[in-house]
Amino acid sequence: MSALTVIGGSAGGVEALTSVVEHLPPQMREPVLAVIHVPANYRSRLPEILQRHTSLDVAHATDGEKLRPGIVRIAPPDHHLLVVDGRIRLSRGPRENRHRPSIDVLFRSAVRWHGREVTALLLSGGPGDGVGGLSLVKAAGGVTLVQDPAYSFAPALPEDAIENVEPDFIGSAAELGARVAELADQPRANRTATAHLPEPQQLHVEAQGEMAGVEMAGSGWKPSGFACPDCNGALWELDDGKLIRFRCRVGHMFAAEALVHGQAEELEEALWSAINVMEERGELTRRLADRAAQSGFDETSQRYRRTSQEMHEQAAQIRALLASEGGFGLEPGDEPPAVATA
Repeated sequence: MSALTVIGGSAGGVEALTSVVEHLPPQMREPVLAVIHVPANYRSRLPEILQRHTSLDVAHATDGEKLRPGIVRIAPPDHHLLVVDGRIRLSRGPRENRHRPSIDVLFRSAVRWHGREVTALLLSGGPGDGVGGLSLVKAAGGVTLVQDPAYSFAPALPEDAIENVEPDFIGSAAELGARVAELADQPRANRTATAHLPEPQQLHVEAQGEMAGVEMAGSGWKPSGFACPDCNGALWELDDGKLIRFRCRVGHMFAAEALVHGQAEELEEALWSAINVMEERGELTRRLADRAAQSGFDETSQRYRRTSQEMHEQAAQIRALLASEGGFGLEPGDEPPAVATA
């Protein structure tokens, strides 16, 4: 198996990745693949940004391209980036942790095909995507590097990784780049003796997202009792003692934190729908009250008006709750994904 460096980040990841790439040697001996969360409906100019800071060959990944030393390939918007048998593959498969591209998808595929020859970097970002993949790199004997939260625009992702994975090295983005340069010149034989690849069935499930029947295949995945926020399908749960992951039959995957955020978004959508129904019911009963009053049915008119008032009051209460500091979306302090566009 050949050596491979993979990088993932989210909010603040563009700046961090730029600093990492800036410190890579001009004669980089291994390919570098990176995933930064970007919106699906914007053109990403991230390769152009990075190319200003390195003499390496930087571009968006293309499906079927052969891995070779010295390339830096970036996941294009709305496409997962994978490695399969020495080549780059792009996929529009199910979102993971509500992202496409997903860091976990890249890291898992790297482990599947390159094992302990993988060096993985996790940069600034919100919690969720990337930690599960980093843990697989660690288990396989690869090198795990995490940006120091103190130097991260969004420290939640590095903090999550440090707590759950115990990475081999923690430093600023520039220090991570320098560390990758050092590793590229070192033999890969000096790895932890206790490192081991996950069982083939588990790794196959992790890498490919195949869920049908895995709860009966001894892979460790069990029914969770929760529903997928993206498709409402049943979620399976895998708890390795440190990380909990959830995946539905079609392949949507969530770290625990990502599932919490997904449920929050689902709840917010349901409450806005409830507000709409309440206000429509309030308007309908007001019209019926006016009609009853015109026909001389005062008692019926009063009953409809009470219902109308109650509906508008309850809708206003839910509106106030949604608009409050806590709300049901992102918690205060969380940042939106970084956007690398013109």
